Amino acid sequence: MANIMPPLNAPQDEERIDDQIEHLKELHLQLRRLRTVIPRMLAPMAAHQSSRMSPSPFPYLAPLITSLTLSPARELHRAFSKSVEEAQKEITSFRNAYTGEETKAVLQEAASSRQANPSGIGIWNPCADPDWATLKPRHQKPSAR
Repeated sequence: MANIMPPLNAPQDEERIDDQIEHLKELHLQLRRLRTVIPRMLAPMAAHQSSRMSPSPFPYLAPLITSLTLSPARELHRAFSKSVEEAQKEITSFRNAYTGEETKAVLQEAASSRQANPSGIGIWNPCADPDWATLKPRHQKPSAR
């Protein structure tokens, strides 16, 4: 049977690859969190509306909705503005991380590795890795001075 993966040059290579995987995990988790940006952004509006409707159209946001019910227009505007600002920060953070140099380097290395050794690359199955969403502490890089 042929060796699918080339041997690692040193323990530093394995550590570097682990750091790259952690970086990709962080990106993946940020992206998954972005799926709820719009409902979280609109939650104050739903809370205001829920004071006039009986069942909430957003049952998963019930704790937030109940904390904001019967708010006056200024409070509603303040809460909505705050949720929009938070959404913008999350989107900007993801965009910066995704287009950053570290991500470019990781994806470039993955592409060149895939091109050099296309056989044996399987599809990732999150069920096979139950703590895929658990981030490990990353090593601090020395600051450039």
